Order: sequence, then C-alpha cells, then structure tokens
Amino acid sequence: MSVRQRGPRPAVHGFTLIEIVVVVLILGVVLALAVPSYTGAVNGSRLAGTSNELLASLKQARAEAIRRNQRVVVCPTLNGTTCATSWSEGWLVFEDANRDDGVSTGEEVISVATPSAGTQVLPSPAISGTHRIRYSPDGFARAANRALLSATFAVCRPVTQPADNVRDLTLTGGSRTSIQRRNASGACADPSDP
Repeated sequence: MSVRQRGPRPAVHGFTLIEIVVVVLILGVVLALAVPSYTGAVNGSRLAGTSNELLASLKQARAEAIRRNQRVVVCPTLNGTTCATSWSEGWLVFEDANRDDGVSTGEEVISVATPSAGTQVLPSPAISGTHRIRYSPDGFARAANRALLSATFAVCRPVTQPADNVRDLTLTGGSRTSIQRRNASGACADPSDP
C-alpha cells in the first residue's frame, strides 16, 4: 500500500479591506438612489388603491340603486355598520329603504371599505355638510335641494413622494365620475366643489 505524500496547502485568499469598503460604498449609492423611488411608488400605489376603491364604491352604489329600484347611500363609517363623519376611517354602501340616511333594521349593508393607512379622504362642501351621497333609483346622486350632485373627494397623503400626492375624485352631473392627479406640495386640504 502506498502512502500519499501531502504537499504544501495552497494559500487561501479572502477579501481585502479595500474591496469590502468599495462594495459597501456601491451598495450605499444604489440604496440612496432606490429608496426614494420605492417610497414614491408605495405612496402612489396607496393613493391609487384608495381612490379606486372609493370610485368602485360609488359605482356600486349607483348600480345597486338602479338594480334594486331603491335608494342607496354611501357614508363614512368607523365600525362598518353605522354612519359617521370621517371619510378617512372608511365608508359603507347600504340600501336606505326608509330614507332616514342611516342603517336601520332590515336594511342591507352592501359593502364596506377602508383607505390605506396614512391616506386621508377629504370631502368637498357639497358632501361634508351631510356626510352622505344618496343615489336614487334613477341612478343619480342628488343634493339636499334635489339638484344633481357635483362634489369632489381629495384622496391625499401628506408626503412629497410622489410629487402628485392628491387624487381628486370628482362626481358631476349626479353620476359622472373621474379621477385626476394633483401636486399639492405635500399638503392635504379640503377640496372645493367642481
């Protein structure tokens, strides 16, 4: 039996301190460039999600009012079962058979939605006075004086990333809805009626 002779071991090479410092600097630069873009993308996604959810609730309320041949109301809620005054906490859609502007026994809550955390939902004066959007069986939202409702919601995040930190959801002519981006320089303020 022959015995193998072991030779000298090859030298093990590691990273030098300079190589590690260069890699850390490169990672720092990449992160410094990526984090603001990521933050802006997350905030933009939250704005879009909340404004689209509110738009979907308004469209659902209109469709249900027509389908049920019944008045359907959208109002802010804190608990998902009764109306409140702060749209930033959430909103609900319910049938209002007795036309009392509140969820009563036997009336169905059709849907409940909540905005993304840190997102504000601010109504214009046409809505903030009653905190309700009422769709009649003809599919139109009307103001207290029975005129077709024209109002705006500002869906806002008090941030500068993205620059367009507000989504204005406008309801005109009682049923037409649209969403527009707006740069409010990081501020959130109550919108005006269209």
